[in-house]
Amino acid sequence: MLEVHRLRSVGRWMGVLLAVVVGAIAGLAALLGTAVAAPAPPVFLGVGLVAFVAATAGGVGLVTRGLGRQRRRGVRAGVTAAATLLVVAGLVVALLPLHDRAIPPAPVPGQAFWELPTGSRIAYVKVPAVGPRRPAPIVFLHGGPGVADMAGDAAYFGQLARDGYDVWVYDQVGVGRSARLHDPTGYSVGRDAADLEAIRQRIGAQRLILIGTLLTTPAPTRAVAAHLPSAYLDRLLEGFEQAGQAVLPRSRRGAALPGLVAALSARELEVLRLLAAGKPNPAIAQELVITLDTVKRHVTHILDKLGVANRVQAVTRARELGLLR
Repeated sequence: MLEVHRLRSVGRWMGVLLAVVVGAIAGLAALLGTAVAAPAPPVFLGVGLVAFVAATAGGVGLVTRGLGRQRRRGVRAGVTAAATLLVVAGLVVALLPLHDRAIPPAPVPGQAFWELPTGSRIAYVKVPAVGPRRPAPIVFLHGGPGVADMAGDAAYFGQLARDGYDVWVYDQVGVGRSARLHDPTGYSVGRDAADLEAIRQRIGAQRLILIGTLLTTPAPTRAVAAHLPSAYLDRLLEGFEQAGQAVLPRSRRGAALPGLVAALSARELEVLRLLAAGKPNPAIAQELVITLDTVKRHVTHILDKLGVANRVQAVTRARELGLLR
């Protein structure tokens, strides 16, 4: 008799488990069906949860019919409540945006914030110099590609502190631990350049040793160049020269105008004038008696030096600078 009772009890609990599984399937089916007609999450999640609770309660009711009235009510209420709480907890965990980039990651050791006059709130880490401090600090700027890793970057580039450099590592606005902008249209290369200048002033440095990720595609490179003052570029090029690592020969730097990354050569000016006349590359190659590949190379150099993305912008910028009559 005891064995029969035990078997019935096991069978009843197996039935309860089956009722919960059937309820979950019914809830999922209701959720998916509702999502097709009403894609709003509160609606289809609510309908799915109600369907799950109703199906589970009904199934548990059928399985526990043989129990006493008071015990039957207790089992039904307990199983239905436990299953409901389990599903709700699962939905919360599944839908909680734990990896949403809008939620800043945990702080790293030594992290602090700059409140810049540009309105940006920038997270940074400083690794102070060891021994005699050099006048120009090192600033690491993560410009992509990839995801900013302040802790890893600070540990890696912070090794330069042993050579006497103050090392600053920061996340650009909208990235990593730095604040987000309410208006997404506020993100721009100009905003990042303004933040960098504000940071230079904040740390009291006349010059910076800037380490960043190389942008290899033409469009971002030209966009960056367009937002860099020519005086800054001159100082940067002079710094390379003083270190014995000249980037451009003096003949090509000569008289860079404000808004011009580097001076155009005589041949590039000829190509520019023909571009302004509306001539295509083959016609330019024929008139100047050069190859088509050489024309394309000249056009690329012109766009880079003017800091623009296409021929129309190049002609417009050249007229603004007085390079075309």
